[in-house]
Amino acid sequence: MSPCYNCNQCPYVHRGKDFIHPERRYVAHLRGFYTCVSKYVVYVLICPCGLIYIGETTKMIKSRISQHRSAINLGNMSQPVSKHFLEKGHSADQLRFM
Repeated sequence: MSPCYNCNQCPYVHRGKDFIHPERRYVAHLRGFYTCVSKYVVYVLICPCGLIYIGETTKMIKSRISQHRSAINLGNMSQPVSKHFLEKGHSADQLRFM
């Protein structure tokens, strides 16, 4: 994935064409070219403690990531990603995505 270089989510992009699962060591290769403005994507959120969250969205990925980060910043305990980040003491600025 590549940043679009035109949005607030660009600094949080994990750049590259491959993702290696932290536990299973499975390598997933990205097909195509994706940026923060891509729609209809499967995405990976990478936690600083090594856990991952796999999600999908029909929206631009930058919008979905913004929602995740906002939920963390607002202390929303009803969503799994924000709940994990809050319980572990992580900040929204530590969230990375691909």
